[in-house]
Parts: sequence; structure tokens; C-alpha cells
Amino acid sequence: MQYIKNNKMLFSALCILLGFSIAGIYNNIKEFNMKVNAHEYKLNECKTNMKNESNSFSWCNEYIKWDGPKRSDAFFTFFDIIFDDHFRIIHLLLPVLIIMCSINRINNKLKNGYIKNELMRKKYNIYMIQEWFHSISHLLIIPLLFVFIFLVAFILTGNFDYKNSMLNFDPWVNPVFFDNIIFSIIIYFVNFLLHGVFIINIGYIMTKKGKGYILSVISSFIVYLGLWLLSETIFGYFIMRGILGKPELHNYFSFTTLWGYPLINNFLIFTLIQYSYALISSVIVYIIYKNKEEVIMASEK
Repeated sequence: MQYIKNNKMLFSALCILLGFSIAGIYNNIKEFNMKVNAHEYKLNECKTNMKNESNSFSWCNEYIKWDGPKRSDAFFTFFDIIFDDHFRIIHLLLPVLIIMCSINRINNKLKNGYIKNELMRKKYNIYMIQEWFHSISHLLIIPLLFVFIFLVAFILTGNFDYKNSMLNFDPWVNPVFFDNIIFSIIIYFVNFLLHGVFIINIGYIMTKKGKGYILSVISSFIVYLGLWLLSETIFGYFIMRGILGKPELHNYFSFTTLWGYPLINNFLIFTLIQYSYALISSVIVYIIYKNKEEVIMASEK
């Protein structure tokens, strides 16, 4: 119980993510069941009307031979769920949840003055590195979220036959994603983790300048949304579309592509851009926190 109390923000975030995940999964099941029910209705309608030759449908003979709607494999079902309308709010909510979890402890220590007492027992650089890695550890909520959804997707489908799905279902996922499926999944997670580091760094930057936990979270999220808007407008439309005349490059800079990563062509470019976001923001965090005296003074305000 003490562990849960000390990590209440983390468990709150997990509960919120679980709730929206269940909503997305439920809607996916509901939509599939609607297709099954529609098929059964048409099937019964065909059988009824075929008894009356004058009102029989010409396509009924072929329709009766059809086994009805089938589910795709676990991979396609996974992506169907995370792009479900009930789940898409997580695309916007996940950044603020990451910020809330990751800066909670460092914010309390800075604003309550605890950091001064702890620095009497530890070297400043080591202390800050440990705090930063503690914040990074909260990114585990991302793979936990995806593993949960993927397990449910497998339970619903019972197979990993993505090749069959690409032949018999709408292949909206880039086939390149499946050339090396294990590598693609690893990179998919890595991109989320790199972007998570970027989000946490924004939280650290605003925490030092903020006047409290709530204001730090709000200001961090506003900055993130501002950068998101810049990625869509300045990089996406003005530079890529307007100056360079390459609109296809817009997706590589867009934060939204993080979720639709299997749709793009060059995974390496997108990963390098995410790495750049994480690296540049980490350097800024280092510059802001490198002076021990300034950090201590900030905790006394």
C-alpha cells in the first residue's frame, strides 16, 4: 500500500489508460459483432426470399456460400484498436499523463526544499541523474499499455497471420513494417520511448521555472502542444510542402505520426528525428540544471 501511495500519480495514469483502452477494445468488439449481425440478417433475408422465386435476389446464391465476416490477425486488430475513435483521445492525453507522473517527485523536492537536505548526502550531478532516470522509468506505462492491448487483440483473433490479413483485408499498414516484424515492433516502442524522453525533458524545464506542480504540468503541456503545432505548420506545411516541395516529408516531423508509424516508408528517418528531439531537449535540461546553486535558489523561492 505504501508503494501505491508513493506512486499514486503513476497508478492513476495506468487506470486512465486502462479505461480508454477498454473503451477502444469494447468498440472494436461491438463493430465486429455489428458486421456479424448484419451478415446473419442478410443471410436470413436471402433464405426467406429464395423460397419465393419471384422475389429472390440474384446475388443470394453467392452470398449464402460466404462464411461471413472474419477477424484479421492480432497485429492488424491491435492497430485497429489504437486508431479507434474511442481510443484516439489517448493520443492527446498520454503526453500530459507522462508529464504528471514524471515530474511529480522532482517538483515536490524542488518546491518543498527537500532537495537541500538530500544534497547533503549525495553529489549534485549523481543526484540529478538518479532523479532524471527515475522520471524516465515512468515511461514503462507505454509498453504496458501496448502489451495489454496486443494480448487482447490476440485473444480476439487467435493468430498472428499478418500475411493472410494483408491479402484478405484492407492493407492500410505499410507492408515494409512486416518485412522484419520483430525489428519493426522494437523500433515502434523505441520511438515512443524517445518521444517520452522529449516530453519529460519539457516537464523538467518548466518545473524549474514553475511555481507549483499544477502550474508546471499545465505549462509543460502548453509548451508541448505549441511544439506539436510548430511540427505540423512550420516544418510540415511551410518548409516541407512550401519551400522544399516535398509534402510526403511532413509526416516525419509530425508528432501525430508517432502513432501511425507503420504507415510511413522510411522508419530510420523518423527514428532519427525522434532521437534528435530527445537529444536536444536533454542538452537543454543539462544546461538549465547544471548549476547547483541556481537549482537550490530556485527551490527557496
